[in-house]
Amino acid sequence: MIEITHLLTLWFTLITDLFPHTIGAKFHFPMDEVDGDQLIGLPINATLNGSPSLVPGVVDNAMYFSGANSQHASFGKLDEPCLTNIDLCTEGFTFSFWVKLPSDKNGVYVGYGCNVARVGACFRRNSNVLKVEVKNTTHRMEQTTTEYITDEWMHVAMCMFNDRLALYLNGQNVGSPVLVENSHSTTASSFLMGTAANAGWGEVTLDEFLFWPQARCGEFSRRVYDLYLLQ
Repeated sequence: MIEITHLLTLWFTLITDLFPHTIGAKFHFPMDEVDGDQLIGLPINATLNGSPSLVPGVVDNAMYFSGANSQHASFGKLDEPCLTNIDLCTEGFTFSFWVKLPSDKNGVYVGYGCNVARVGACFRRNSNVLKVEVKNTTHRMEQTTTEYITDEWMHVAMCMFNDRLALYLNGQNVGSPVLVENSHSTTASSFLMGTAANAGWGEVTLDEFLFWPQARCGEFSRRVYDLYLLQ
């Protein structure tokens, strides 16, 4: 019989290998620490505008954006070709984060190029429909769902590869069949979280944002969600 200590060692190794901090995310924003106007991230920081606040999160702290005073966090034009031009996402991409949505307000919550004719990726709610959208210079993809919760923490993973787009909520693949249509988008703008002036951004609380310049869907997205539940 395998000794208990050996089983514990195997379990610890598995968690260490799979936990989001160590599975190759290009960018990680824990939403735990602010220094002046800088939201501390790994390996880069984001610039805060409008004084959003730290609140209790899924893991330690989270960032609350009130939907007023142009509160947002700007990543700028990140040093990542896949985020400055989705046409360069040769292996696709994946976003993963925790979100708490208000029950009675729509808005744009995470993304770039969301309300303009630019390439980008967006996570938003409109008329109580949750939507993910991806635009490159030739076409636009969209997936929607009404299967979401409000006023509680919900884990979101969205991933894209070629003409495939997938949305996972709390580890479950949800959403309508993907809409694909022609687009004439231009170059990207800065990546934002929260409320940008005159952009229709909404009240939202966010935690544990991760980005991979690869499509990591299916079992990977479910595993990331499950591992957070072990915290």
